Amino acid sequence: MMKLIGTKICVVCGNEFKGPGNICKDGDYCNECEKKVRLVFMEDEEDYLPAAKIRARLNKYADPIAAYDSIKKPESCMICGKKLPKLMHMRLLDAYICMDCAQEAAGLLHTSYDAIGCMCLSEILPLFEQTIVRGGRMQAGPFTTRIHSALYIR
Repeated sequence: MMKLIGTKICVVCGNEFKGPGNICKDGDYCNECEKKVRLVFMEDEEDYLPAAKIRARLNKYADPIAAYDSIKKPESCMICGKKLPKLMHMRLLDAYICMDCAQEAAGLLHTSYDAIGCMCLSEILPLFEQTIVRGGRMQAGPFTTRIHSALYIR
């Protein structure tokens, strides 16, 4: 009977777990869900969300979460093609981008770097394509191709 004391049901996945767990609006969730939640939520964002919203976001990003550990850092940024430095790069769910592109994406989305890190490349790349279509210009350098927003040109 001692085994049952301290056993809880995860409000996100429904599995039993022991220990303190992690907190969301509807109760506690297990450490396995916590590992996934850390990939798709900014720090402490999930504390104020109901389990249904957490489940929905985990389901939305299920494939990138499953492939997260298998993605290797490429030599160049997936957006601009600039060489990625050792430390100054942004890790997305499914790709790596340079900090310049991360800053540009954060500006286009009116959000923070943390929020960019919780997204997929397929969500960010259309923003850069729209910038070009709406009158942004490309600036080519010897080692980089950079997209500039039309707002920054004026």
